[in-house]
Amino acid sequence: MVIVKQGHFVPVCYLNEFASYGKISVYDKSKLETRTNQSPKEIAKQRYFYDFSEDELVSLKELYPEIDKQFIEKFLSKNIEPCLKECLKTIHSYYLEDNDEYNYLLSKAFKKNISLQMAYQFLRTRGLREKISFVKKDRQSLVQKLLLLDGNAINNLADFFYSKKWIININKTQVPYYTSDNPVVVLDINSNVLSIDALKSAGIKLIQYPYSSSISLSLLDENLSEALNDLAIERLEVTNKYEVDYCNSLQIRNATMHVFFSGDQIEKSCLDLLNPLKEKYLEEKWAAELEKQLMSNFNMLRTGNIDNDELAKSIQILKKILKDI
Repeated sequence: MVIVKQGHFVPVCYLNEFASYGKISVYDKSKLETRTNQSPKEIAKQRYFYDFSEDELVSLKELYPEIDKQFIEKFLSKNIEPCLKECLKTIHSYYLEDNDEYNYLLSKAFKKNISLQMAYQFLRTRGLREKISFVKKDRQSLVQKLLLLDGNAINNLADFFYSKKWIININKTQVPYYTSDNPVVVLDINSNVLSIDALKSAGIKLIQYPYSSSISLSLLDENLSEALNDLAIERLEVTNKYEVDYCNSLQIRNATMHVFFSGDQIEKSCLDLLNPLKEKYLEEKWAAELEKQLMSNFNMLRTGNIDNDELAKSIQILKKILKDI
């Protein structure tokens, strides 16, 4: 039996849709830096991510007689990901080639299929695992795996997605859609919270799921979709860069650690929509150095011993800070 060592919590076939010539860029939220020319096979993964421990297998054998150590890994790779690959192929053939039969994509059967794909993707990530706060940290993995085995939980979440107003966004700007290690964004508009917290909130929901650099799916509550001028819109060509930046900013917010995209750098206009992230960046990158320079300048003024080189250094640091701002 082949043992899968690296469990991808975002499928490689999906990540390939955001690559250019087989390579993808990775933005690290904690380090605030970008790594280019990365292989989709080498990202969004963790060793033995879905594996059951021996103790877990003993307790689950009665309910799931066929279960083994890599049961979920095999189920996702053999049943869910091939179906996702076909969905991606269909979306591209109808939308990017301007096929007049695109309404097929929003047929009931296709929407149910996509809804199921989104439910599995929402529940399978490391970000979701870390959001399971009602158990101790060492039990989060088991709870997530039980959710992925729970057909009722999967179907209920899929029905939630299916019930929304669906819009396929076709990106006509020069800025690509981004995705992340936690790509299904569920946002509560009223409270501005994400993920599980958004599902538990009572406000109006916006769900966003990019399919490639050029295509993104938006699901809207009817209360929100009524604000659109044309309630019948199912396919929308996006020509306003701000709309793409906003979708990308949601991916950055929702990401656990990494954002994936085609290009060299994250758009500054996108980061500008994330003030808390920017404040964190300034605080971490410059606070200690700025305090050091201010103390040095204060001591020079107090003693009257002015060091021109030290003053010039302080000025350069201030210029860098102002540039970041």
